[in-house]
Amino acid sequence: MKIVFFTRLYYPHRGGVEKHVFEISKRLKEEGHDITIFTEDIPEVKKDTKDEFRVIRLKVGKDDFGKKDRIWKALWRHNEIIFDADIVHCHDVFFWYLPFKILRPLKKVYTTFHGYETVFPPRKRAILIRKISEILSTGSINVGDYISKWYFSRPTFVTYGGVDVPYKAEVKKRGKRIKIAFVGRIEEDNGVYIFSEILNILSNQGFDFEFTASGDGSLKKEFQRYGEVKGFEDDSSLTIKNADIVFASSYLSILESLVQKKLVFSIFQNNLKKDYLKMSPLNDFVVSAGDPMSIVHELKKYILNEKMWNDKVEEGYEFASRQTWENVLHVYKKLWRIK
Repeated sequence: MKIVFFTRLYYPHRGGVEKHVFEISKRLKEEGHDITIFTEDIPEVKKDTKDEFRVIRLKVGKDDFGKKDRIWKALWRHNEIIFDADIVHCHDVFFWYLPFKILRPLKKVYTTFHGYETVFPPRKRAILIRKISEILSTGSINVGDYISKWYFSRPTFVTYGGVDVPYKAEVKKRGKRIKIAFVGRIEEDNGVYIFSEILNILSNQGFDFEFTASGDGSLKKEFQRYGEVKGFEDDSSLTIKNADIVFASSYLSILESLVQKKLVFSIFQNNLKKDYLKMSPLNDFVVSAGDPMSIVHELKKYILNEKMWNDKVEEGYEFASRQTWENVLHVYKKLWRIK
């Protein structure tokens, strides 16, 4: 089948949506499907790797009032590919497909809603756009059940992302110095200020730890005071593997840490992020709180109780090891009603 994906960002830009699209596309290609990915061309992102699929990068310039028109004009140059597709699937950016929906109203189109716009509370305009996108879609997937609550949506399916399960994962024997890693975008919506305050409290209390951040973002100076900030890595699994404890607040980072048998601490800084965690099955396998002192208290409690630590890690691994990308692909194929 000919499958077209629309996504604003894609590799080599790093992020959860980019990885989600890549992992699904890779498995579809292995099954013999023809994949085309439409995405924005980001000049500041180095494209020094060969794409595994047909990737059409749209040169649409900066974010301004006329950007939507430029996107539609750029897509129209490839209208034959879009009209000829058996499946069109938008990742958040349903508006990219809007002119084609008007011209071919009966053609099936699907949407995955991956997260929120990092603005709390969500703007009414953002809620309205999502609702219209959902109504005009043949079916939809929400990455997280909280989206239904905050955006009043009724998805066909809900997923929490996937992982590649390592051949052999073991609980790392801890030394006296606890190794802490942060994984993800170093931005406010990932709780960087609260994580930074946790590190500050631990440092002031004389707690012996080593800190590493796998990621990048505008708040990286918050972490550079406590250790190394590696930037976005092609593969963060080594950083996770070397850690005892992982700070993570996104589904993908949490799953990737749990499947490496790590103790994961997550934070929420507003009610939406609280629901993001608490309404997810992942919440049973992480330690989460909304304030730094609660996390510090829990962290010390787990360090002093090895059995409690190991039980939490093993339970998390058992859950995460069932959340494979193959299972996520199965959700997509159920949505599209293909074998």
